[in-house]
Parts: sequence; C-alpha cells; structure tokens
Amino acid sequence: MASLYKRKKSIYWWVKYQDGARIVRKTTKYRHDVIADTRKAQIEMHEHTVRELSHARADDRARWEAWVPQFIALRYANSPLSFKRNDLQWRNLMAYFDKKKLRYPHELTRQECFNYMPWRIGKQDKNGTYEVDWNTARMELKFLHLVMDEAIQRRYATVNPAAKLGLKKKAPKVKPEFQPEHIPIIREALLAEPEWMQVAFEIGYHTGLRLRETNLPLPLVDVNRQSFAVPTAKGGKSFSALFVADLVPLFERLKQARGPDAKCYDMPAMPSKDWWFFFRRIGLPQYCFHCLRVSFITRGARAGIPERIMMKLVNHASGTIHAVYLRLGVDDERQFMAQLSEANRKGAGPAMLAA
Repeated sequence: MASLYKRKKSIYWWVKYQDGARIVRKTTKYRHDVIADTRKAQIEMHEHTVRELSHARADDRARWEAWVPQFIALRYANSPLSFKRNDLQWRNLMAYFDKKKLRYPHELTRQECFNYMPWRIGKQDKNGTYEVDWNTARMELKFLHLVMDEAIQRRYATVNPAAKLGLKKKAPKVKPEFQPEHIPIIREALLAEPEWMQVAFEIGYHTGLRLRETNLPLPLVDVNRQSFAVPTAKGGKSFSALFVADLVPLFERLKQARGPDAKCYDMPAMPSKDWWFFFRRIGLPQYCFHCLRVSFITRGARAGIPERIMMKLVNHASGTIHAVYLRLGVDDERQFMAQLSEANRKGAGPAMLAA
C-alpha cells in the first residue's frame, strides 16, 4: 500500500509505492507545511494505492491457491503436526471461500468473517466439511487472521478484516469418564473396525496416552521392564513411563508381527475423526478417544495412586491441568468419610452433642 513520508532537508512530501515488482520512492512536489498541498499529496498517495490493488487483483499470484499452501508448508516445515492442523483449517476456510466466490484476499470482508461462524458450525456440507463446535470455528478464523497478515505483507490486501473480531472462547464440554459397562460394548464393536483402532484403544485404556502418542515406536517399548518412551509428546518434549502387565501380550504380538523397528500401527490422516464417527455409529456419541485419558487418571485416583506418580505416568507438569481430568464423585468421597471421622476423633475428641 502506498505511503507518504518526509525526508531530511526536503520541504516536500515523498511517496512510496509499488510499480509491478519495483518499489518507487519519489517527491510529490507538494509541501508538507501547506495544508492544501498535504491534501493533494494524500490524493496522489491514494491514486497509487488504487493502482497497486488493481494490479494485485489482476495478478494470479494473489489468488489464495497461488500462495497460501506454500506459505503454510514453509511456516510449519519443522512442525509436522502443526502443518497438518493448519493445512486442514485452511481447507475448511477455502471451502467457504469457494462457496462465496472469494478468490482474492482483498475480496474478504469483516462481515464474511462473521458469516463463517454459523456456516462452519452448521450441518454437514456437500464440500466435505462437517459440523464443528464454536471453539473450532473460532480457531480457524484466528488462523485466517494470520494468513491475512501475510497477504498484507505481500501487498495483496490493505486491511485485515479477520483482526479483532471479539469472538470469545467458550468453555469446552467436559469429557466424561468411560462407564465400566460400556467398555465390553466398545471392544466388541471394535472387532469390525481396522486393527489400528483396536490397538490404539487398548494402549490408551491402559496408559492414558493421547491418541497420537499411542502409536509408539516399538524399539522404545521395553517389554521386560514394562516401560515405554514417547519421543515427541505434547509440547515437543519426550517422556518415558511404565505400563501394566496387561499390555505385555499386545506389545509382544506387535513386535513379532510388525517387526522390532516399526510403530504400533499405521495411523490414518485424521484419526480423531475416525473415532468421532465410530462412537456415533455404536450409539455412544458422548465419548471421544481422549475420554480414555480422563478414565485412566480417575481410575488411578480411586486406586489411591499418589498424584505425583499419576502425573508422571501421563506426563502432566501442572497439578492444575491434572485436576481437570479427575471425575471423582460423592461415592468416591464417601469411602474416605470413616477414615476422616476417625482422624477427627484422634485430633480433638468426640463432637459435642446438642441437648
């Protein structure tokens, strides 16, 4: 976008603008200490801006598909998971742009950004996008904000309509604990699903690992010591932990069938979506794979495992985050009431009774 500026030892406004691939800086011959001249200089600057935009609109390099995919690939070249997430977000945004025939960054308006929310949260569309919650749609608009900042730097747009939309994050739904009576139903239904889902479920159930973490490299699984290492956990750091004896037969079978240097299974492109559909097909839509982590942490608390040990097992650095996963209820508390009552008596004697 064209701009005005002053130069030392010059009484005139200077203008900077782009002429094709060339950056031009020249004097306007209008004095910056004269109000009328300043207005004329602003008009000249505006005319250069209009020409820049007209060139950008006619330039196929400004079309979304001409530069955004490469921008995403380069920006997240060293972060494969971030690349997958943002590439998917961009595909969803492009589905909306195609529907609205928004081919260039300068065609995007603030109102279209707001219109994106109900469209994205709505029912399944023929373009392959599926309904999501408020927070997911909001995150996609935040990514659009980043893309539009880049468009401005490339002079494909002059403003960012996705900035400061004021869309607040909503409190996410509480992920429930798996009920014991549902586990046999799920395992039975998984027999009709790809083997990777069966393997991921058992590892997740017995370790509380996140979905992508369950695809462990088999060389990092020590069956004899009943330990494993996750090379790249959430946050980019590695960690190791122990696993229960129930998983030993599974890991031994995987090492024999897949080879000692393989991973536990071949993960599809969008595993979370596969689980989303699975739980709805079997009539348990309240669950997602991450509920296994909730269940594992809650079972550990019921078993009396110290919090510091459970945090180590699931790689939680914060007690605040760890507490979010606990689903202990009144019945869990009631079993400790007798112990608490006994401790109270030892500390201060029996309570005073009213007459």
